[in-house]
Amino acid sequence: MTRSIIRCCSVQDSTVADHFSGVVAVDFFRTMVGKWLGGGIGRGVYVLGTDPSLAVKIETRSHSFQNISEWEVWNDLKNMNNDSAHKWFAPCHYISPCGAVLIQSRTKPLDKSRFPDKMPSFFTDLKYQNFGMLNGRIVAHDYGYNRFVHLGATARMRVANWCDDDTT
Repeated sequence: MTRSIIRCCSVQDSTVADHFSGVVAVDFFRTMVGKWLGGGIGRGVYVLGTDPSLAVKIETRSHSFQNISEWEVWNDLKNMNNDSAHKWFAPCHYISPCGAVLIQSRTKPLDKSRFPDKMPSFFTDLKYQNFGMLNGRIVAHDYGYNRFVHLGATARMRVANWCDDDTT
């Protein structure tokens, strides 16, 4: 039997299918992926099964690239000489070769009364659900869609018009 081999980031799909099918795939998923935390239009977010201080984000649709965007934003910010910008973001720790899986620091939910009146102007998606607490600070944990290319990582603050996510 001839198998067609599709390459994705140097991993052959036939190899993955041979080793991670059926019960092995389910068992692996249950080991690595814990409790459901939430999701949006392009990703599901879970507790990382092996470390509850981390979250695992799994892309759920093609051509979304939110994980890659967050990974790039985090790496750009942490390598900048601007200490004020990266403190607003949950750190990203690992991304899979194809970008479908991202490991990020897990935040804790924040009561709406604790959200600040002003936020950096580079945040445009000010939904309560996109932010949480990490090490005593409010940080964005969902920044896959952003306007950094247009606005830059400026220290300028603006009035925050918080809203609820109406898609849930």
